[in-house]
Amino acid sequence: MPKVFEKFFEFIEEAKDKAGDVGKALILFQPEPPFRDKGMITVLVTSASLITISILGGVTLASLLILLVALSCIMLILTRILGIEFDVNPEDIFGFRP
Repeated sequence: MPKVFEKFFEFIEEAKDKAGDVGKALILFQPEPPFRDKGMITVLVTSASLITISILGGVTLASLLILLVALSCIMLILTRILGIEFDVNPEDIFGFRP
C-alpha cells in the first residue's frame, strides 16, 4: 500500500482517538439528536457549522459595506449631479421636539 494511504489512515485513526476530546471542548455547540453522540460525525458537523456561521457573518458584513457604498453613490449622484436636495429635519423623522 502506498505511503499516502498509510498516512491518511493514520490521520483518520488519530482523529477517531481525539474525537472525544474535541467533542468535549465543543460541548457548548452540540448538534441536535440525529448527529449528537456519534463521535467523529458530531465533531465534523459542529466544526462545519461554526465555520459556516463565521463565513456567513463575513458575507453579511461585506454586503452591509457594499450597501452603504451604493447608497452613498446614489446620494452623491442625486445631490451633486441631478441637483436634488434633501433637507430633512431630524425632528420630523423621530417625531419629538427637544
